Amino acid sequence: GILPKPFTSDQLRRALNSTLEFVADTSSTDFEAEALRVLIVDDSPSARKFMRRVLENLGVQNFIEADDGTAAVRILADTAVDLVVTD
Repeated sequence: GILPKPFTSDQLRRALNSTLEFVADTSSTDFEAEALRVLIVDDSPSARKFMRRVLENLGVQNFIEADDGTAAVRILADTAVDLVVTD
């Protein structure tokens, strides 16, 4: 999903729920938010903290953070993630 900035917590929740519903509809296994591996990419530590807090409130527990796209690409070269949240 694509969520333009600025966005509210409710808009992020709706976008994530839509994505999770899509994954659940196309997956042969049950989906659990707790199992998601999420990469949060933003140059602002406070923005990363905000996104992490919102996702934690939705049940997500596994996070990796990157402070820019270059760092994110390095992470993705070695690590599989389920969701990338970036600005």
